[in-house]
Amino acid sequence: MKYLLLALSLLSVVGCSNESNTSTNSGQVEAEKVEFNIRSEDNKRDIKRVVEVDLPKRIDENQIKIIADEIKFGDKKEYERTFVVFFIPEMEKAWATVSFDPDFKLTMLGSSEQNHEALKAKDVTITGKKLGEWNANWGFEYKVIYEEKDGKVLRHQIFTDGEQKPQEIQIIDIKGQRAYQDSTGKEHGEYYIINKDGDLEFWSENGNYYTAKKIS
Repeated sequence: MKYLLLALSLLSVVGCSNESNTSTNSGQVEAEKVEFNIRSEDNKRDIKRVVEVDLPKRIDENQIKIIADEIKFGDKKEYERTFVVFFIPEMEKAWATVSFDPDFKLTMLGSSEQNHEALKAKDVTITGKKLGEWNANWGFEYKVIYEEKDGKVLRHQIFTDGEQKPQEIQIIDIKGQRAYQDSTGKEHGEYYIINKDGDLEFWSENGNYYTAKKIS
């Protein structure tokens, strides 16, 4: 496990007095410890270096650059190209990639910290019984809510730019277990199950291919 101290400088002017013709500037520095783990590293002579990194949570773009720079310039050997791939717990695939080819370039594959927080703050009005609420990262990040109302189950999908129209989904039985299926899933043999932990499992004929974690 590696740690990197990121110094975040917050400068503020305390004030100035006309009577004394003096001013006082004060600076406050806060250090945030960012924990990361190098999952793997693959080098191809001096041509290419690929480093996979596990993060405990989303971090901002400046912190990503600091860690990527630390990894790149922490190796005395020089490579024509260096790639740093970042993973976070709620995404099975890579969350972000940094390439030095030779200049720094950041590509976000999942929601940034800013967009993630904006999505968390979004909500919808539920007048029926809420069966569950989940954070999904399948292709892109969105929030899912199941609502049971008037004998029907409605699925709400909320994105950073708003909510899709609620869609009615059907309750089906899979080997004695309650499951949910939309019209597209019916055509392709796909359905959803709320497991004992309250998470939402995505199923197909090949098995459980993704699980969205519940929002407490």
